[in-house]
Amino acid sequence: TTLLIKRCTMLPVEEVMRRIATGSYLKRNPNVSEGTRFEPVLVETFLKDDARHDPQIWEQDIIGMGLATKEEIEWMAAQGQRVFETLERAWASVDVTLVDLKIEFGRDAQGHLLVADVIDNDSWRLWPGGDKTRMLDKQVYRNLKEVTPEEMQGVADRYALVADLTGKL
Repeated sequence: TTLLIKRCTMLPVEEVMRRIATGSYLKRNPNVSEGTRFEPVLVETFLKDDARHDPQIWEQDIIGMGLATKEEIEWMAAQGQRVFETLERAWASVDVTLVDLKIEFGRDAQGHLLVADVIDNDSWRLWPGGDKTRMLDKQVYRNLKEVTPEEMQGVADRYALVADLTGKL
């Protein structure tokens, strides 16, 4: 296996591909029931801006800020869906549901857009057997009421399981 790395200038946007309605999507869309399945995968785009809590942005915003053209935005959405569906099939092979996934893009030295960020256990939601109560992702940490050594060991155990499962994909 070879890993090709290119230096990129990152776009200040992130795409979230959603198969299942949960998390922040439900806060923005209170009329949607948790667990609603999106066919095809829903693609949302957010501006990376900590001060503004990464607000959702739209195609016209991205174009207006000069970040990407309409064609590039369409390409990013298509790549995001392609990456999501590839990982979704892989996770399904070990009976884990890929709920959603965050992807970031950058431009290489020639100005070409690339998927240009790590995809790891902090980039997605994983539900074994489609069961949210068995989640394996960083949401487990976010949900902790108190950070104790025992709770942190539970988080570490879930991350270790994900590492083990990725070896079976």
